Amino acid sequence: NNITDLQVQFAQGEAAITAALAGDNALPTQAEALALEQPFLDEEPDLMALIRGNRMRHDRRDIALKPKDLAWTVEGNNITLTFSLDAGSFATSIVRELVNEVEVEREY
Repeated sequence: NNITDLQVQFAQGEAAITAALAGDNALPTQAEALALEQPFLDEEPDLMALIRGNRMRHDRRDIALKPKDLAWTVEGNNITLTFSLDAGSFATSIVRELVNEVEVEREY
C-alpha cells in the first residue's frame, strides 16, 4: 500500500511533508503538485510582486517538524522546554502546537 509505505518512510525520516515558499523563479514542483500550488500564488498578485521585487527565490520547507533532544522542566507554574530544530525552522511553530488556548470570560 503506497500510503502505508509513505507513513513508514516519514516515521523513519526518509520522507518529508513540505510546502512551497513563493519566489521569483519557477516553482520547483511538477505535475499534480504544481497544479495544486500555482493557483494559490496566482490569487496573490500584490504579494507576488513584493516577493519578486525583493528577489526572493522559490524553495520548499518542511512543515512537519520533528524537534530533536526535546526535554522539559517544571518549576511551579513554569515549564521550560529545550529542543533543537534543523536550520530554517522556527521554535514558535513547535511551541504553538503544544499550547492549548483557553478562552476565559471575564466580568469587570
